[in-house]
Amino acid sequence: MHELTELQEKEKDHLAILDVREPGEVETGAFEDSIRIPLGQLAGRTSELDPTKLIVVHCKGGYRSSIATSILRRAGLLEIADLTGGFDAWKSADLQKTQLAP
Repeated sequence: MHELTELQEKEKDHLAILDVREPGEVETGAFEDSIRIPLGQLAGRTSELDPTKLIVVHCKGGYRSSIATSILRRAGLLEIADLTGGFDAWKSADLQKTQLAP
């Protein structure tokens, strides 16, 4: 979790956070400036992602983001990271105060 905070600070121009949760889940909170593409739509929308950036993928708990990383790799995107534990783990780590948008 702390690694993401460091990346957001040091590599903000080379980093994109991809949220693959459903819209109803995003209403509970989201990373500021994250790209929101539900997992079910991801395969058809990979062209919306910048292949020059490190894409950090997350969902609610970690399962869907692991599927999303596979979809992204099949689409030819190489710089991908999966946020371990998902959004729930991030919230539990109490790091969201400065990192999340409503």
